[in-house]
Amino acid sequence: MIVGTPPAVRRSVSGNRPHRCRFRAIHFVWTYLHPVFAKRTMMHIRQKPPVILVVDDEQQVLDEVETVLLAAGYDCRCCATAKEAIALVRSVAPALIISDINLHGHSGLEMCEQIKKDPSMADVPVMFLSGAQIPDVIRRSHDVGGTYYLRKPFDPEVLVELIDKALWMPHLVSNRASANAPQPAHR
Repeated sequence: MIVGTPPAVRRSVSGNRPHRCRFRAIHFVWTYLHPVFAKRTMMHIRQKPPVILVVDDEQQVLDEVETVLLAAGYDCRCCATAKEAIALVRSVAPALIISDINLHGHSGLEMCEQIKKDPSMADVPVMFLSGAQIPDVIRRSHDVGGTYYLRKPFDPEVLVELIDKALWMPHLVSNRASANAPQPAHR
């Protein structure tokens, strides 16, 4: 039995061995993020956590990213296609979008362009998490409005750090502050 891990992980390790990447993500969350984000979780008790939309056609990647984000104190919504993501963006208004480049025949780059056309979503940062081996993909992701590009397999600690940076970019913070500021009464 593994000491110091949550019961769900102990059961999954003692029975069927989970995929190594999934176990690493859970182990990382329990070992490193749990104590680090205890303060952040307490801060979010009064505040609603930022909603992060994750779009990937691989269920295993969705599960791993969701595990890391929930442990870090974020509200995570997942979907597998570009069409689902565009519909969800309109209804949820996420603070950040994490997307793969290849989405079952659709392009995450095209999805990003479509989302960025909506004026209410123009400032929402989009992070690409992909293993795509496309020439100049990083430049192309920045050209369509992508904030960061992270290769698969990803390091959970780096993912959380990039998310924190993307959510607290100066122009986003000032836009949120001005949107939440009380408006003067018109006479």
